[in-house]
Amino acid sequence: MKNVHVIPTDKPSRLFIDIDDNKLKITVPIGGEHMMNQHIYITSDEEIKDCWVLNTHTNEVYFLEGYYGIQPITKKIILTDDKDLIADGVQAIDDTFLEWFVKNPSCEKVEVDSFVKYNPIVYQIILPKPKQETLEEAADMLFDNVFGQTMNIQWAKEKAIELAKWQQERMYSEEEVRQIINSFEKLCYNYQSNKDWFPSKKSEWFKQFKKK
Repeated sequence: MKNVHVIPTDKPSRLFIDIDDNKLKITVPIGGEHMMNQHIYITSDEEIKDCWVLNTHTNEVYFLEGYYGIQPITKKIILTDDKDLIADGVQAIDDTFLEWFVKNPSCEKVEVDSFVKYNPIVYQIILPKPKQETLEEAADMLFDNVFGQTMNIQWAKEKAIELAKWQQERMYSEEEVRQIINSFEKLCYNYQSNKDWFPSKKSEWFKQFKKK
């Protein structure tokens, strides 16, 4: 469920949307006609008791007195860049996350870890790891961009995956990998023009780059 909420505000904020390009950015809190100031709130499903909360349906932020347990719509605010809430004891979002968030504005949920330091609970945002391309995705991008429709694309992708797996097992240096790729490109083009020539040359090619 979503726990990252960006809400427009008329108060000073380092976070804003640039109206000119509709992108989220960070700046010193000076405002401007081309800026729409934003506040960011990270919420939790923790029990609500005398704390700042966010109504996820109306985007209203307010202090809720008393004990209300766990609510489906009203969520406890645990991290923010809203200076009023920070002054009242809510933990501030650090610059590391703000800088990451402007580069990943579509993020709606982050993992948050918590631990007790003296009396207050301290929260730590665990940033998502960058998505790793699979061998299949890398092959798709390489051969769609480089070879286009000049050869049997499916065959080339399969061979690229074989090459990558073969290379991973042998831990080649960056320069060695570049040489292998360049050689493989030439081999592919030769395959397109002379398929009878390919089988014998393929064996020679593997022997040439085989790890000793």
